[in-house]
Amino acid sequence: FDAVILAGESHNIAKLLGSAQIARPAELLAGIEHTGTVILTAAFRREDIGHPLDGMGAVVPAKEKNPILALSFSSEKYPHRAPEGTVLLRIFSGGSRDPEIVDMPEDEVRALLLEKMSSCLKIQGSPLMTSVSRWPNTMPQFHLGHLERIADLEKEMEAYPTLGVAGNSLTGVGIPHCIHSGEEAARKVLAALEQ
Repeated sequence: FDAVILAGESHNIAKLLGSAQIARPAELLAGIEHTGTVILTAAFRREDIGHPLDGMGAVVPAKEKNPILALSFSSEKYPHRAPEGTVLLRIFSGGSRDPEIVDMPEDEVRALLLEKMSSCLKIQGSPLMTSVSRWPNTMPQFHLGHLERIADLEKEMEAYPTLGVAGNSLTGVGIPHCIHSGEEAARKVLAALEQ
């Protein structure tokens, strides 16, 4: 190959770089801590929800001592995600606030998150359906010094002009950050190839 871009979670990229004896970048990427996330998707009859759902969702602050990180009103954001008269909700939990939830039994996760969500959204009645998804070790934790770590990584990667790295562990976990990360990696290797 003339150029390679490794896009993914930092610990996986670190393993690939380490196996290629690219030690310092591998070490920097391996040092980024990750926690897991659990997502509970639940459908309800609209009449069972007392909250107006007048938005896209909600973020729950840590001071609330609630295992829910955020709620997404999926069928409000995307109306065709649920049949008329029903609502599809997604509950995000885990991260550094509650890392143990990723390993909890599914029935306990479901019961805990449904209880907490029901009190937040004034839900009466049982869900029409639920689904639990687990994403272990996927949420990077940007501790103090992270920006310096990424600056060091970029400096070290200058020795490998046709090798780029991209992913949610570098500058942000959101989709726009991930896209930007991939674009920057592509710019880097294209510039090297054009020389």
